[in-house]
Amino acid sequence: MESTIATLKERLDDKQKEVAELKSKYNLQTEPSR
Repeated sequence: MESTIATLKERLDDKQKEVAELKSKYNLQTEPSR
C-alpha cells in the first residue's frame, strides 16, 4: 500500500510540473503585455 501511495505521489508531482510548465508557456503567450 505504501509503495502505491509513493508511486501516486511521484506521478502527481510529475503532473504538477507539467501543468506548471504549460501554464508558464501559455502565460507567456497570452499575457505579453506584462
